[in-house]
This record gives sequence, structure tokens and C-alpha cells, in this order.
Amino acid sequence: MEETHVTGIGQREVVEAGGRRYVLRPVSFGEAAEIERARAGAFQGGPALYNEQVREALRRRHGEAAAALIEAVDAHEEADVATTAMLLTRPHPQEPAEEQARYRAELRAAQRDLLRAAQRRTLAEATVADDPALVAARAAMEEAAWRGRAALVRASLVAWEGEGLPDWSRERDGMVPEAALRALPMADMEALLARAEALRRPGVIEGKR
Repeated sequence: MEETHVTGIGQREVVEAGGRRYVLRPVSFGEAAEIERARAGAFQGGPALYNEQVREALRRRHGEAAAALIEAVDAHEEADVATTAMLLTRPHPQEPAEEQARYRAELRAAQRDLLRAAQRRTLAEATVADDPALVAARAAMEEAAWRGRAALVRASLVAWEGEGLPDWSRERDGMVPEAALRALPMADMEALLARAEALRRPGVIEGKR
């Protein structure tokens, strides 16, 4: 896998998407720490809390008949935990080939179980998808996720140019306005986030010199 060279805060990298040209820089260690502190401060529960809100919505909507649907949510949560635990216990590359093969087989089985559980959970959740509390919860999670991604992109962007982009450069105007980022095509944001993450987490060989 090709690693990203990061030589310092003065480095610049160009990202082109849809005929638009973006210039990024690596964030400093202090900026990266501040972004993580902001993300931690904005954390409002995540998947575990949302799962409990889904259970409550199922009880409100279906009463005693909710038990089987709640079981689907529980099964998906358990399968997700099991798969995550397996990913965290991946064998060391120097482990014997048979150990690697055993792990891959068990991981594939766990992932199959997770996909099946996800399908059942999706069907259960669909019966309460319009529940006002769940609609609000999903919107809050999506907003928090967007802000987490946008914080890194905002800190990394130096300049841009191209059709549909307002006249802006960090040197002249300061950090890019959040509203301008919201107006970007989703594909552009994803490309910018991927490169900003690569610049924030360079390859282990190069590091930040």
C-alpha cells in the first residue's frame, strides 16, 4: 500500500474533483488534538443510545407484539459487537499460516451473521422509521457525523477554485465558512476527507518530520 509522505505544515497537496481544484495542507498536532477534543465534546450517545431509542419506538408502536422485533435489534447489536471484537484480535502477521486461515474463516462467518442480523433489524426498524423521536435522533447523528468530518476538512483547506465555488483562499479570508462546505458536492467532500485523513495520519515509515 502506498504511504503518504508528510514533510511538514508547509506541505501542499492538490485534490481535483469534478473540474474543481482544492489545495490541502496537513494539520498540526495541536490542530488535530483540538479537532478530537471538539468531537469528544459533541458526542451524544452514538449507536448504543440509538438502538435503545429504536426499542422504545417499537414498544410504543407495537405494544406486546414488539418483542420479536426488539429481538432483531438485540441480535444485530450482539453480532456487531462480536465482529468488532474479532477485528480487534486479528493475529499478528508472523502467526502461522493455519492460524491466519482459521481467523479469516471465523471472521467471514461472523460477518455473514452480521449481515443477516442487519437485514432482520432493518425490517424491524422500518416499521417505526417515521417515529418523531427516531427521525430527530437520526438527524442529530447525521449532523454530528458531518461536523466531525467537516472540522478536519476546514482545518486542512488552503484554497480552491473552479465552477460553482465562491472566491476564497485561507490566506486572504481565513478558514473556509461552514456554509460553503455544506454547498459542496458530496463526492468532493468525501475526496477531501480521504486526503485530509491521509495527511493527518501519514504512513508509519515517513511520519511527520
